[in-house]
Amino acid sequence: MGTSRERITQGTLCLLDNSAAYRVMAGAGSPFGDGKAAERIVTHCCAYLETQNKSKRATALGKPSKTKGHGMRAVVSTFWISLRWF
Repeated sequence: MGTSRERITQGTLCLLDNSAAYRVMAGAGSPFGDGKAAERIVTHCCAYLETQNKSKRATALGKPSKTKGHGMRAVVSTFWISLRWF
């Protein structure tokens, strides 16, 4: 529709006058996603931190760590891997 006042007015009137056009527009998905990205990021960060915490406990007990990567590299790798799931 753009930013033209005339086109916005025409589009609005079309939606008000045409119930079929309104139903199509109202049922369209958001171009910005589903609004749950932050929730997914927090879930993955918590899972990563839990893995790191278990790794530190295992290391303290003299057991070898099963965690891949170190420090920020592991955080970035985990983040990019998590994006592939969505």
